[in-house]
Amino acid sequence: MSETVFILGAGASQEAGAPLMNDFIDVAYDLRKRLTNENEIVWKFDLVFKALTALEASVAKANIDLQNVESVFAAFEMAKLLGRLGSLSVEEVNNLPMAMTKVIERTLEETISFPVTGVEGQRKVAPPIPYGDFVELIQEITDGDTKPQRVSILTFNYDVCLDYALHFNSLPVNYGLDEQRKEGIKLFKLHGSTSWILCPGCNQVVPWYLEQFFTNRNWRLWPEDASKRLDVAAKTKEFKHCGDTPAAGPMLIPPTWNKAEYHRQLSNVWRAAAAEFADAENIIVSGYSLPETDHFFRYLYALGATGGGGRLKRFLVFDPDKDVESKFKSLLGPLAASRFCFYDFPFKGAIPTVRNILGIKSNQKRA
Repeated sequence: MSETVFILGAGASQEAGAPLMNDFIDVAYDLRKRLTNENEIVWKFDLVFKALTALEASVAKANIDLQNVESVFAAFEMAKLLGRLGSLSVEEVNNLPMAMTKVIERTLEETISFPVTGVEGQRKVAPPIPYGDFVELIQEITDGDTKPQRVSILTFNYDVCLDYALHFNSLPVNYGLDEQRKEGIKLFKLHGSTSWILCPGCNQVVPWYLEQFFTNRNWRLWPEDASKRLDVAAKTKEFKHCGDTPAAGPMLIPPTWNKAEYHRQLSNVWRAAAAEFADAENIIVSGYSLPETDHFFRYLYALGATGGGGRLKRFLVFDPDKDVESKFKSLLGPLAASRFCFYDFPFKGAIPTVRNILGIKSNQKRA
């Protein structure tokens, strides 16, 4: 188990360009207006916004946050279960979760920026800001001059910002999916990933490791490029695991209710994530606002933290929204509450602060 556990939410990827949950729908709407020539994806965007219009009619009788992509995704899952949503046909209702998944993955890939650095002839695509700094911190904790610690990272984000930062630094990843892959930085993506595929052959969730993705392709850089997009999700049909049947797309699951439907596919990840809390000495949260509806994480933390041999020293939360402080205080028991500190910093500001608090010597200018 790990002495230091990081928990990352949507706010951690905001500086890389990803929209926050409450901005996601508006960003996706603006993106739709630029996709006029892509018929395969346009109808999915249109279906999502048609369903949103149908949901708006329910607001008079029920309170649904239609600006929050998590709430909308959950509503679409419920609509499919019930087989109805306004005037939408049964086929349209059944297609809603799939269409929402496509909207999420395309919006993330269009908005997240991977900066191009270096001089002509030596240019390369760097990790999104501030994930390069974060991975440097991880390296400092795990193999620095001070006492090395084991680290695990739990994230609610679908994007591959951190995946690429680890790949860029030649650090192997352990997603908790593959029982054969025990080594590497523990990166447990609790809601799935744009680089995970549900194999149609064996019905297992399989990671498309970025070292595999880049085996037969390289970044194409032009002199005017200041940044690039990483379109792993758009290319998932190229990934084969069992046989020649292409995957339908990435494995993304709704962030709120009904996770039991996905229990068999992701139970190993959730079990591994919960176990990390038992022996954690430092729990560090950044960009995750602990929404009131996320009972899943509350139970994951409560049950995972029981029975461990570790002694919690710090429970640190970083978020620009000061209202997040009271949410986490309501989650914590007496021992954790006595170790709790809140900082109204974004993810980028959290990194040097964590380094100082943990007494980690900086390895800036690491060769």
